[in-house]
Amino acid sequence: MTFTSLRDFSVFTNHEIPFPIIVAQGRAPGTVILNLNSTLFEINAYELGSWDPSLYAFTDLKYIGTNVTNGFPDENDKCIAGLDNTGYIFGTSSTLFNQGLLQLNTTGLPSVIQDLVADFLEGVSEDKNDIAEYYPNPFYKTEWAGVDSIVEDTSLYLVDGGEDKENIPLVPLIQPEREVDFIMAYDNSMDTLQGWPNGLSMVKTYERQFTSQSNHTAFPYVPDSETFLNLNLTAKPTFFGCYSFNLTGLMEEVGTDYVPPVIVYVANRPFTFESNTSTYQMSYENEEKLAMIENGFAVSTRKNLTLDAEYRACIGCAILQRSRERLGMPLGPQCQKCFDKYCWDGSLDSSDSHNINFTADGMTNGSDTTNASSGSCRLLFGKNSFVSTWGIIIGIFVVCMTGF
Repeated sequence: MTFTSLRDFSVFTNHEIPFPIIVAQGRAPGTVILNLNSTLFEINAYELGSWDPSLYAFTDLKYIGTNVTNGFPDENDKCIAGLDNTGYIFGTSSTLFNQGLLQLNTTGLPSVIQDLVADFLEGVSEDKNDIAEYYPNPFYKTEWAGVDSIVEDTSLYLVDGGEDKENIPLVPLIQPEREVDFIMAYDNSMDTLQGWPNGLSMVKTYERQFTSQSNHTAFPYVPDSETFLNLNLTAKPTFFGCYSFNLTGLMEEVGTDYVPPVIVYVANRPFTFESNTSTYQMSYENEEKLAMIENGFAVSTRKNLTLDAEYRACIGCAILQRSRERLGMPLGPQCQKCFDKYCWDGSLDSSDSHNINFTADGMTNGSDTTNASSGSCRLLFGKNSFVSTWGIIIGIFVVCMTGF
């Protein structure tokens, strides 16, 4: 079945009342680097916009094809619908080709190949083919925006929502208006040399609350990436923000009375399949697809509860924790046992960690070898070609993104 819009998708799956939210980053024309001060956009079934102070505005997704000024149609009573295409929106949050240019020097490719690829990618960037262009700009001349670059251009330029290293789209979920108590955060990032997560996305979301884009959101304390690895916080589900009384100082620092949700962090692990495939692997055999899904099930369920038969109860404790705290109810022995097992206790170990290794049950160990595949770098010679009076020039495309 094909869905032409996010609204259609949401209605079709309304039995479980899902609310899809896709994130993208605003990218100013002529730039390729994004950071935590970049404007983060969310696209849901009804709206496109941002909670960030740089914009702090939303528009009806159904009518994003309408020419507007400060939110009002340029032609009275004339609105254009039908541009909220699901494929284009999904593609918006996948436009990360400029990262190939930014990380080209880390690939280890011969210099002559790097030069050829750089020329190609620079041409793609200059032609704006590595961004999603929304024309007309639905926020043109809006009075709510805090920066001119968003509102002065007749087009809105968006790229992959994880280009600021926040691969887990947490920011829309921690907005105080949504009053979220609990989040399951699945991390499938390629952070390490072996292509596994190291908690960097959590770190970046934590750091973002202290930037100008915070908007008084709060996110629980998390350790640095080295601690995530050294203390095995990526080896099993880890709960963050378990006790709200430990977050009062953080809330005061960011200027909010909003208690951030409990975050259950679950990192990708090779329980049944080497699931650290490249972001740029464009096709999979059916056997690979099924194996990837099977491994995802194992990661989500602690190997179908064989590693912890009480894991379901522990998830239930995390879901109800904020409600329990608001009601002043005691934690109870079962939940106390769960929190003692899964909650991060604030310990740190920031020593360098170079090897990400696995035992049979998915835990890290101290050996010098790894069961994980070490190569996440691929160089493809694409089929695309460019015809000129001098003949055919083969376009070389790099999809080698070590560490992204």
